[in-house]
Amino acid sequence: QDETVGMKPASLPLPTWEGHIFTGWYTDPECTTPFTADNAVFGDAVLYAGWKPGPGGRVCLNYLCDGKVYASMLVPYGEPITFPVPPASDETRLFAGWLDENGDPVDPTVSVTDHATYTAFFITEKHTVTCLYEGETLHTDTVFCGMTVTEPAAPSVTDPVAFLGWYEAGAALPFDFTAGIDRDVTLYAR
Repeated sequence: QDETVGMKPASLPLPTWEGHIFTGWYTDPECTTPFTADNAVFGDAVLYAGWKPGPGGRVCLNYLCDGKVYASMLVPYGEPITFPVPPASDETRLFAGWLDENGDPVDPTVSVTDHATYTAFFITEKHTVTCLYEGETLHTDTVFCGMTVTEPAAPSVTDPVAFLGWYEAGAALPFDFTAGIDRDVTLYAR
């Protein structure tokens, strides 16, 4: 649009685009440098309308895995986040969720109001749980950090004393098999 010399942002039109919110006029095509009263037009200039998704619009969500685009989806503005089928886990890593641009876990209950990129997060650290009875290894289980292990069966006891459970050395209470494993653990039958 042709404007007079010395034009200021307040004199520019406010465009509309269904499903979008106008964020202002910018001096660059990427819409990162706002046009302000400090940079009034004193000659030929090209300004760019900035937009973000709005009610009735759609938001682009990109999901990265191993540095590559794993999935992209358009989600209606204001709807809960939609996740793609998780990347495959294998014996070297366990898919643990999606991280936002700040490296924080994505809250699946949050409504989508802007474009975003999420990155797959994997757990690679493993720990071993070893169960011993009378110095003999009865059971060993290796799991990814934070996962649980199934409590092994009680050892066959020839002694008339009842099996009390699996204990760490010096522990007063039996081991909690419902808690995630965060270190290598050796358990003893009592």
